[in-house]
Amino acid sequence: MKKHLNKQGFTLIELLVVITIIGVLATISFSGYSKFIENARVTKTVAVAKNVFNAMTGYASDNNGRFPQVGDEMKNGGTFTSAEDVFREFMVREYSSDETDFGVDNSPVVLDKYIGEAPTFTDAFSSADGGVHWAVLGNGTQTMKGSTPLAWENSVSGGWDPTWDPTLAGTSDKGRTWSGGKVVLVTVSGKAEALTLESTDTASKLENLGTGSKNAFTAAYTTRDVLDPTLK
Repeated sequence: MKKHLNKQGFTLIELLVVITIIGVLATISFSGYSKFIENARVTKTVAVAKNVFNAMTGYASDNNGRFPQVGDEMKNGGTFTSAEDVFREFMVREYSSDETDFGVDNSPVVLDKYIGEAPTFTDAFSSADGGVHWAVLGNGTQTMKGSTPLAWENSVSGGWDPTWDPTLAGTSDKGRTWSGGKVVLVTVSGKAEALTLESTDTASKLENLGTGSKNAFTAAYTTRDVLDPTLK
C-alpha cells in the first residue's frame, strides 16, 4: 500500500512565528555586534591615550622633566596656549610624524594626515581637521602625583575637573562619552583607562573614587592649569 506524503505547507501563523524568531535573533546579533565594535573603539582610544602619554613624556625628558606648560616657549616660536600648540609641537620635535597617531573614532576631530611642511607643520591639527581630541595638563612635571590626569578626551566644560555629556554617546559631538558614560583618561604614571561619569543621564564630572567626594582630578589637585583644544 502506497504512503502519501503530506504536501501541506506552513500555515500563516507558523510563518509569522518563524519571522518573529528570525527578527529577534537578528536584533540580538546586531546589538552584540554594536557592543563589540564600541568596545574595540574604546580599546583603541586607550591605546591612543598611551601615544599621548609617550609624546608628553618625550617632551618632558627633553625639558628637565616638565610637560608642556601654559606660556612656555615652543621650539619654533610662540608660546603654548592650547592643546593644538602641544600636539603640533610633537610634530616639530619629531615625537610623531603622523597626526592620526592621536586620532579617535566618534570624535568631532577628523585628522586628514596632512601636517604641512617642516619646520612649523602649521597644517597639523588645523581648523580643517577640527583641532585636537585631547585636553592636556598645562603645568605638570614627571615628579608630581602619578595619579594626576595628564590627558583626557575632549569635554563639554573644559578646564580642570571638566564635564562630559553621556546623552551624546554614539555621536561625534563635542564632549560626547562612550556608552555608559565612559571617557578615556591617561595619568602622569601612564595608566590609561576608561572611567565612568557620576551620571549617565546628564552632563557630569567623573564619578567619585570609592566612598569619598573626590574624583580622579580633585583627588590629585584642587586645581591645575589645562591646555584645552580651541577648535571643536
